[in-house]
Amino acid sequence: MRMRMCDRFARALPFKRSSGEAASDHCLANADNALEVAAAATLLSGVYSRECSGQSTNLRQVHRVAGLTQSAALNLIARLQDDGMITIISALHDEFESRIELTDKAKRKLSQLVQGPKTPSIRG
Repeated sequence: MRMRMCDRFARALPFKRSSGEAASDHCLANADNALEVAAAATLLSGVYSRECSGQSTNLRQVHRVAGLTQSAALNLIARLQDDGMITIISALHDEFESRIELTDKAKRKLSQLVQGPKTPSIRG
């Protein structure tokens, strides 16, 4: 049975609901949560691609990487930082020049998404 992409993102990202339960404990029934998870996945994969190519990402660029408004992107960054998915390395001269880096946790989650669910081997 193929898992919906939306459910895969929900399982991979550790967002908490207001009740304190993980998003992966529930189906993403409402569109706002699905859009938030998709935006987070887009942002994380965009930052990861930039990191792999040797480019850094700063707060000024985040909205372009995620395809969001700047305020929505900054709110998402704050949430991802709270969830331990990114770290922000502050720039003293200009806050918007602060760099964003993925944590090891985020890199593991992204590789899980790329690999998909693990299936048992038929070979014995």
